[in-house]
Amino acid sequence: MIDRTQLESFLQANGIKPTANDEEIRSVLVSAKWGEDDVSTAMSVLSENKVSYETHIDTFRKVFRTDEALTPQEISYLLGIDVNVSSNQITKQNRRKNTPLCVSPAIILIGAAIAAFAAIGHIMYSQKIGPFYEAPNQTNLTRQQTN
Repeated sequence: MIDRTQLESFLQANGIKPTANDEEIRSVLVSAKWGEDDVSTAMSVLSENKVSYETHIDTFRKVFRTDEALTPQEISYLLGIDVNVSSNQITKQNRRKNTPLCVSPAIILIGAAIAAFAAIGHIMYSQKIGPFYEAPNQTNLTRQQTN
């Protein structure tokens, strides 16, 4: 396990503050030929709370990689402001995002109808029937009969 104080002193020796951007810290550690596992461990150690040793990586993943709603405590922890939002308001907003059940079958039916018309049109074009029918030229027939 990597000790936080040793990691901070290593970063300060390389001219980087422990509160610097994650990409800067990662680039310093990679340039020092740290392994990928060691770099990820160091990043998680730096993201820990010094008092409770509780990581806030899960909250960042929840913000950037999922569609889950944040609790008021998580928002307060991330932004440092108090938020008064009830869970009823969050569920109401989530219900608005969901599409009605009749939309998906309607889209499927419209897509199937377009595909059917395209297939019928292709068959008619390839067989030269319907609007693609070419009538024989009457003048060519009379010329052939007179010859």
